Amino acid sequence: MPSTRRRLWIFDLADPRLLMRELVAHGRNSGGNFAKHFSDRLGSLESSLGLYRTLGTYQGDNGYSLRLQGLDEGFNN
Repeated sequence: MPSTRRRLWIFDLADPRLLMRELVAHGRNSGGNFAKHFSDRLGSLESSLGLYRTLGTYQGDNGYSLRLQGLDEGFNN
């Protein structure tokens, strides 16, 4: 899915419903508007695939950010 589409979906699992859909950038080394390269290797600067749990927010180098935990065993954890 291109980075110009709202492709970050945030669900409330306790009360099953969609909370929001937002724009989110691809990792720097993943490609342009369409990501072609993916990794969960630290420092790869590539996007990771899969499902995540939000662990809170923080003010990062790119502004307001979400801290994520990968939920797919052996894939993005």
